[in-house]
Amino acid sequence: MLLVSFGEISCCIFSLDCPSLIFGGLNNGTIVIWDTKENLTCHKNVGNESTNILMRSPTYTTEIHQGHCCKILCSLDEDGEVIVWSVIFKGSSRGRIVENQGLAHWGAVIITINTRISLKKLYPEIDDFKCTDLALSQFDSSHLYISTSYGIIVHCLATGGRTSVKKFLPETQSQANCLEMCPFSPQYILAGFDNGNINFYSRVIERPLMVLSNKDTIEEKCKIQKIQWSYNRPLLFYTKDISNTIHIWNLKVSDMFPIYSVPFKDNIVCMKLSPVIKSNDDVPEKTYMMIATDKGSVYVHLLDDEHGQQSLQEFEEDKKKFLNYINRYV
Repeated sequence: MLLVSFGEISCCIFSLDCPSLIFGGLNNGTIVIWDTKENLTCHKNVGNESTNILMRSPTYTTEIHQGHCCKILCSLDEDGEVIVWSVIFKGSSRGRIVENQGLAHWGAVIITINTRISLKKLYPEIDDFKCTDLALSQFDSSHLYISTSYGIIVHCLATGGRTSVKKFLPETQSQANCLEMCPFSPQYILAGFDNGNINFYSRVIERPLMVLSNKDTIEEKCKIQKIQWSYNRPLLFYTKDISNTIHIWNLKVSDMFPIYSVPFKDNIVCMKLSPVIKSNDDVPEKTYMMIATDKGSVYVHLLDDEHGQQSLQEFEEDKKKFLNYINRYV
C-alpha cells in the first residue's frame, strides 16, 4: 500500500498498542493517522492488471496551529514543545468523534491533546536550543529523553513531576543528534554527537558513564546521525555517520574501535533493525537491517549468525556481561 498525506512527512511510526494505526508527523506541524483496517473501497487503487497498489489517505489529520507549529519529531517539535496525545476510537467516543473536523468521512479514530509540555519553560537556563531527537523506554514510556543542539539531553516526565536527573551533560559541548534506549533495561541510554562521540548514560547519573569514539575517522566525517542497539545482542550496536558509513561496535571484542565499518554511496536517511520474534522452538529467527536512502531506495540486509538473533541462554549471558562491564563506570 501507498500512504499519502497533504504535506511533507518528517517522521512515521506504527502504534505499539494497535498495529493497524500508523502515525505521521508533517513539516507544517500537523499529525496524520492512517488506519490499515479501513475498508478498501474507501481508498484508491493505483495499480494495473499485474500489480495491486492501494493509495490510502489519512483517516484523521490534526488542524494546523492546533498542535505543533513547526516540524514534527515524533510529537516533539524542534522548538521544544512535547505533546502527549490520546487516541479515541469511534466506539468509545460517545459522539465526540463525529464532530471532529479533521476526520475523514469514513474514519473511526482521532487523537486529542492530553498534555502539553514546554521544554523551554522547564529549562529556562538553556538558552535558545533546538531539539533533535526523542526517545522513550519500552519499559516505562512516562520518561522522555530529548537530545538538543547544545549536547545536553533533557529528561522529563510525561505525567509531570520531577525526575532524579533533569539533564544529562556531554563530555565536551557538541550537538547531540540521536538517542537510543537500551532494549533490555530501562536504566541506560546511548547518544550520538556531532564530534563523533557515543555516550553511554545511566538515567540516575548526569555525566556519561562511558564515551566511545572511532579514532580512525577524520573529525569532519565522524558526525553520528543514527544509532541502533541490537535487540538480541546486548554488547552490539550500530552507528551511521555523516559520511554514510555504518559502523558495527561489539563491546565483547573492543571498546576502542568498531569491529566493522561499511561505507555506502547513497545518503542513508533511515536505519532500522527488525524486532526480536519469540519462537516456540530453539531455532533463532532471522534478523534483518533495513536501510532507506534519500533517493527512495530501501535495502533489506540479512544479518549473519555473528550479528543476528541468539538463543535465550546466550542473550542472558551477554546481558550479564554488559551489566558487569558498564557497572564498572557507575
